[in-house]
Amino acid sequence: MPVEFIKKMLSRFGLLDKVRSTSMYRELAFRFNSQIRKALKAEMFFYSQFVTRGDFCFDIGASVGGKATVFQKIGARILAAEPDPSAFAELTKKFGGKKNVVLMNKGLGSTLGELILNRADMSTLSTFDDADVKTTLSDSRFSGVEFNHKVSVEITTLDRLISDYGMPNYCKISTVGYEMEVLKGLSKPIKIISFTCNVPQHIYKTIECVTLIDKLGDYRYNYFLSTLLNGFVSNKWLTGAEMKNKLSEMQNIPEHSRYIELFAVQNQKQI
Repeated sequence: MPVEFIKKMLSRFGLLDKVRSTSMYRELAFRFNSQIRKALKAEMFFYSQFVTRGDFCFDIGASVGGKATVFQKIGARILAAEPDPSAFAELTKKFGGKKNVVLMNKGLGSTLGELILNRADMSTLSTFDDADVKTTLSDSRFSGVEFNHKVSVEITTLDRLISDYGMPNYCKISTVGYEMEVLKGLSKPIKIISFTCNVPQHIYKTIECVTLIDKLGDYRYNYFLSTLLNGFVSNKWLTGAEMKNKLSEMQNIPEHSRYIELFAVQNQKQI
């Protein structure tokens, strides 16, 4: 039976995250799947440009802990926030009790309060943004995905996390179209920020994200397309204005064709 079919069926019944989060799955996958070993090593090599042993990292939109696993293996301390209850349950199974990981079943936004989360049966697609539900359902890559539940989630802000836990060296944000609202809740510069963007759907939001970050301090930007295995697209770090021009050029690419991750770094000489 094809692996992709099995994954699709597990996702449809809300079981994919549960299977992936089990220690047996991780052990077998790492032992027998050379691509997984290669991908993990590549991620550790890539993120070690920004994260070193002992650094404090925020993982906002942690899902079931893919990036948290990378940061932990590098030796970082991690605060992982995930609003989706099923993803958070799997995150807890993976990291609960570990001294260098703080887990938080909350969302992030511009102000403290509560929001309604649209829960997808594939938790990585759960979102606070109603418009993104429609975008996902119209995307052929996610045929069969359903948004079956809504749940009220407590919302905190980056400023509150910094006040309560301290300033991170690096903040990764992956919140399915809600990145701009997360950044609105930050008033202090963080040394390194990365955030995700589906293009062309989130271009305007992402341009605004760059504007918000530029207001915090002197940042330079770079990005990769689809996978970090491609490496950074630009051979030099870009100013905010240059990055926004690059984003504007992506508005006419085919729908659902690109995923990018942007990196904003204070004082380019530090990397």
